[in-house]
Amino acid sequence: MQLLFRDDAYARSCPAVVTAVDESGIRLDRTVFYPTGGGQPGDTGVLRLADGGTIAIADALKGATPDDVIHVLAPGASPPAVGTAVTAEIDWARRHRLMRMHSCLHLLCSVITGDVTGGQVSDGKGRLDFNLPDAKLDKDNIEAELNRLIAEDHAVRPRWISDEELTTHPELVRTMSVKPPMGLGRVRLLEIEGVDLQPCGGTHVLRTGKVLFWGRRDPPGTPDFASLNQHATHAFIWDPDNPLTPPTPTSNQPTDSQGNPVNLFCSGHTFLADGRLLVAGGHLFDSQGLNATTFYDPATDTWSAGPAMNHGRWYPTAVTLPDGRTFVCSGSYPTGPLQPPFNANSLNNISQVLENGVWNDLTNFTGLPLFPRLHVAPNGNLFMSGPLATSYYFENVGHGNPGTWSPIASRSINNADYASFILQADSSGADVIAFATAGGDTINLIKQSSEFGLKQNGRTFAALLTTTNDVESSGLAVAQGLIITQPFYWDLNEASRAWSARFSERQHQQSPTAFHAGVYSSMRAYLEAALAAGTNDAPSIIRKLKEKPIDDDLFGPVVVRPDGRAIHNMYILKVKAPAASKSKWDLLEQVGVLTGSEAFRPLEEGGCSLVEPSKNN
Repeated sequence: MQLLFRDDAYARSCPAVVTAVDESGIRLDRTVFYPTGGGQPGDTGVLRLADGGTIAIADALKGATPDDVIHVLAPGASPPAVGTAVTAEIDWARRHRLMRMHSCLHLLCSVITGDVTGGQVSDGKGRLDFNLPDAKLDKDNIEAELNRLIAEDHAVRPRWISDEELTTHPELVRTMSVKPPMGLGRVRLLEIEGVDLQPCGGTHVLRTGKVLFWGRRDPPGTPDFASLNQHATHAFIWDPDNPLTPPTPTSNQPTDSQGNPVNLFCSGHTFLADGRLLVAGGHLFDSQGLNATTFYDPATDTWSAGPAMNHGRWYPTAVTLPDGRTFVCSGSYPTGPLQPPFNANSLNNISQVLENGVWNDLTNFTGLPLFPRLHVAPNGNLFMSGPLATSYYFENVGHGNPGTWSPIASRSINNADYASFILQADSSGADVIAFATAGGDTINLIKQSSEFGLKQNGRTFAALLTTTNDVESSGLAVAQGLIITQPFYWDLNEASRAWSARFSERQHQQSPTAFHAGVYSSMRAYLEAALAAGTNDAPSIIRKLKEKPIDDDLFGPVVVRPDGRAIHNMYILKVKAPAASKSKWDLLEQVGVLTGSEAFRPLEEGGCSLVEPSKNN
């Protein structure tokens, strides 16, 4: 029997022929079903017949020889005749969960030093037993180390060695209770690159470590207008491990269920529990979307068509629900000729859920915006955080239930009139009124608060998130006295003035904000760390960044903590009066400084999984 899972754990189905049937179960000439062994449960699934019928498989067990797998019939299932052609198909979602858990237990083996005396992989949980008579284990440290290893994205691959090689390297065998099978000439190893290497016949996840992308033009960057409305997606794979190597096209390109090419620009997408990417909607013309869905499988680098939705969706949102179903909402669809300049369209207010291969309609939401920001809440409901002023829950979306959109709370955004908020703040009697807004909202608040005379009433204003551009737009006459906190201002010292002069020369006399300085400073520090480390490997560069303080021209001494936060001074700045300003961008004066330890939350209070007391990386 050919055991396909040994070399391709991502094979979900295969054609096969029944070779034997007895009271123990069914044997095939080849299979993707992993049999119970090595602590991992056997696969479940079905055998699909040529006439569309299915035979349920409740378990897979090892037979009399290492290459023998018994497919155990589910209660009440009838066996096929010997010689029947079938398609063996595993329950992939369950297998993938087992693979993830199995790989995680191998990582745990690398974190804890000691002999393994037992273990079990289960659906949703796993267990390893260690012989550690004198060791004291710290759960938080183990969890942090596991998260670090997972984030480092190590390659996972099977390897084979001879019986003789394993005999000469007994340290590879970590499990005391179960010895690897020998006598066949070779033994299968599981290697997690740079982390773990030991005998294992089970199935494991793979690391792809690559980036899938597509755009509106073919090839990316083509400037001609005609390419803007192409009706096919050209998807590419880019390997960050080889950043200078040009991206390559995926093995095929996406199509709809009728085999027509589709353009996935302006689509929504979500990862499924089995690791595939579902992409919903796409582009006909601006504001006119496709009703197609398609799946990308990173394990096989292939696209496959999915079922059509109720209407087209241009800029929809797709979310994977806790129970594995897929939710999609919003997006616009054509209601007139598929041709500019009119591009007649309407918003698709009917949300849908994908279950059992069919998109089912849910509750109508008139006024649903394009590309709503949806998140799965801890209670399993969907939470819409924007862009509407009112936040909503989408509740009761169980199987067969159309769900309910329930408003939660409203906030004021992009508001032209803040009068009620300003008067409420004034009546509170507070000495300081803070604006927890940004951009145009902050500018409107500054202007309207001045118009209501709050400063004359002795109030001090503080903006929690603003820039020198916002101050300049408001005008000094209105914004004078406003308190802001920034890590950088162009006129702080000689170094900031010199750098800002160079910036302004290249940016049409625009003054740099703290955001400009932050991007420049962080990129320069990263590139210098890469040069010092002699590599473009991101984890190695980050470790180099954290080794010692950075002497930065713009931010002064900077320390990158184990949690990744850059610690530096923050400056308390006050907007000048018009008479005190000497030029367009002479807007602020320093009135105080906060040290890094005063400005940022302490490391021990952050709860960051990257933090491990014993290692500063």
